[in-house]
Amino acid sequence: MLKRKEYAGLTRQLVLAFDIGTTYSGISYCILQPGEVPQPHGVMKYPGQGQIGDFKLPSIMYYDSQGNLKKVGYEALKDEVAEQAMTEGWVKLEWWKLHLRPKHLSSAHIKDDDIPPLPKGKSVVHVLKDFIEYLFRCAETYIQESYPRYVWLSIKDEIQFIFTHPNGWEGAQQQQIRRAIELAGLVPSTPEGRARVRFLTEGEAGLHFCITDLFTSGVPDQAKYPQGQGVVVIDAGGGTLDLSMYSMKFNPTSFEEVAPAECRLQGSVFVTRRAKELLQSRFSFHRLPRMLTSSKQTGKLRGSRYSSPEMIDDITTTFDQTTKLHICDAEQPAYIKVGSLRENDSDHDIRAGKLRLSGQEVTKLFDDSTSAVINAFEQQRSYATVPITMAFLIGGFGASDWLWSQLESYFKSQGIELCRPSRVCVPVLSGNVERVSLVGYSHKAVPDGALSYLVDNLVKSRVARATYGTSFADLVDVDNHEHVSRKETWYMSAIGLLVVPKAFKGIIRKGARANEQKEFRCPLSCPGTVKSEFGIMQLPILCYRGNSSDPQWVDRDEGSFSTLCNVRFDLREAANSLVPKRKLGGQVGFYYILCVDVIISFGSTEFSAQVAWKVNGVETKSPAVIIYDEN
Repeated sequence: MLKRKEYAGLTRQLVLAFDIGTTYSGISYCILQPGEVPQPHGVMKYPGQGQIGDFKLPSIMYYDSQGNLKKVGYEALKDEVAEQAMTEGWVKLEWWKLHLRPKHLSSAHIKDDDIPPLPKGKSVVHVLKDFIEYLFRCAETYIQESYPRYVWLSIKDEIQFIFTHPNGWEGAQQQQIRRAIELAGLVPSTPEGRARVRFLTEGEAGLHFCITDLFTSGVPDQAKYPQGQGVVVIDAGGGTLDLSMYSMKFNPTSFEEVAPAECRLQGSVFVTRRAKELLQSRFSFHRLPRMLTSSKQTGKLRGSRYSSPEMIDDITTTFDQTTKLHICDAEQPAYIKVGSLRENDSDHDIRAGKLRLSGQEVTKLFDDSTSAVINAFEQQRSYATVPITMAFLIGGFGASDWLWSQLESYFKSQGIELCRPSRVCVPVLSGNVERVSLVGYSHKAVPDGALSYLVDNLVKSRVARATYGTSFADLVDVDNHEHVSRKETWYMSAIGLLVVPKAFKGIIRKGARANEQKEFRCPLSCPGTVKSEFGIMQLPILCYRGNSSDPQWVDRDEGSFSTLCNVRFDLREAANSLVPKRKLGGQVGFYYILCVDVIISFGSTEFSAQVAWKVNGVETKSPAVIIYDEN
C-alpha cells in the first residue's frame, strides 16, 4: 500500500502544478500543512465555463491585431466571441504549444505552416507567458474563494511551481518555459526564484497518478505484480503520445526507469486533422493523404453547400467533440451532425442533418496514431531489462474507444494487461450539442501526478534518452588507422602536441541509468600561455541521436549530431595554483595546463552541471551554468 507521510515542513506552503496541453490545460494544487498528509485538489472553475466541475479548460486564445490578448479558454468558445473575432480581425490560436516542439522529433506529417501562426510580433514564449498568467489568475481566484483570506495571505509569496511537458521536450524547451514563467511574474529571475520552479515529464507525472490511483485503495496483489515487473504509461494527449517504462518494487513502493522515454507527434489533433482532410472539398485528389484512395472517400463534401472552409471547420469541430470518441467498430458507420433534422442530401450521404461516414473511413484516421504507440513501445521494450506486465492508458485521447480497443488487442497479444485508471468521461451539454468532455479518462492525471511526484517521489532513477558528449582534438596515434586516414587534418596544438580534430568524447550513453546522485564526468585539459586566459569558459555539449552505440567522430553521421547546450564555468580560482611548463615539440616558451572535470548529472528531472579540479589531491567543486541552444 502507498502510504503518504505527513508534511514535515514548519510552515504552510502552496504547490501549483500546471499541465499546459495542446488542446486542454489544467491546474492542480496542494496546500502543505505541517503535520498533515498532503491532499491534491484540482481547480474546477474557469471563466465562461458554464458548468462547474470540469478540471480543464481549452487551450484556445484570441489576440487582436495589436497583439493584445482578448479571450482565453471557455470564453473563446462562445458564439458571440467568434462573431466579434471575425468582425474585428482577431487571431485565433489553437495547437500553439506545438510551436515549442523540438525539431528532432519525427514530424514529417506536420510542418510549421500546418500549425495556426502566432500573432504578428509574438513569439511562442510570449504567448505561453500570457497563457500562464491567465491560468495563474484562475488558480488564485479559485483558491481565494475556497479558503479563508488568511490562508491565501500566508502562502502567496513563496509558491512552489511544477510544470509538466511532453517526454520529448528537453532542456531547450524547459528554458523557454522558465523564461515565460518569469515574464509572467510567477517567480523572479534569480537563483531563489528559479529554485521554486520544477519540471516533470508528462509520462512520469502520469505514472505517479496511476500508482496513487491504483495503490492507495489497498495493498496491490503482489503475487500478480511481483518485484521487478515492468509497467508502461501511455499518455495519449492532444499533441503528443508519451510513453514511459519502469520497473516496480514494493515495500516501499518505488520505480526505476528502464528505457528511454518516447514521444510521438501523433496525438488526437492529428486524427482531427486527418478527418478535416477527408471532409475538405478544396483538395484535389493527388494532394490527399494516401490513406484516402477511393473516389467515394475523397472530398466527401465536394460540390455541396457544406464545402466552404467555414462549414468544413464547423463540421470538423463537431467530429472532434462528439464522433471521434464514440468510434468503436470498423463495420459500423459513423455520423457527424451538419445541420437540422430537415437537412437531406443523398448525393453526399447527409440524412436528417447527419453526414454518414463508413466505419472503415473513420477508423483509418486513427491508424497512424495507433501505430505510433505500438512502434514506440517496441522500441522501448528493446532496451528494457525486465518483462512488461502492465500498461496504463491515460490522457484525453485515451478516452477514445477505438484507440483503446486497438491497443487492448495489441497488448493482450503480448500478454500485457492494459487499463485506464479513474474513468470520468461523462456527457456534458455544450450549447445545443451533447458532447463527451475531451478531458477524458484520468481527466487531471498529469497535474495531480505532478503533485504526487513532489510528495511521494516514487521514481528513483532515470534513463538517458540520447548519447551526450563533446567534440575535441585527440592526440595523434599513428597506430590508429582512423587517425592515419585523417592525416590531412592533423595540426600542431598551441603547446606543441600533434592532434586530430573532430573526435567525439561520449559523456553519457543512450540508455545509461542514473539516480540523482550519480555524476558523469568529462575530463578536460585546458592549455594557456598566461594565467589570465583561464576565465569564464564554455564547453559545448553535443547530442547524438543516430543508430551507433559508440560514435567516434562528429563528422561521421553528421546529421545525427546537434548542439544540446553549452556548459559555462569559471576557472579563475582553479588557475591560481598552476605552475608553468616548458612548451613541447621544440617550441620556445612556457605554458600552463589546467586539468578539470566537467560534471553532468541527469538523475533528476533536469540536467545540472559542475566543474571540479584538484589541488594537492583535494577536489574542489564549483557550480556551472547550462545554457541551451533553443534552435
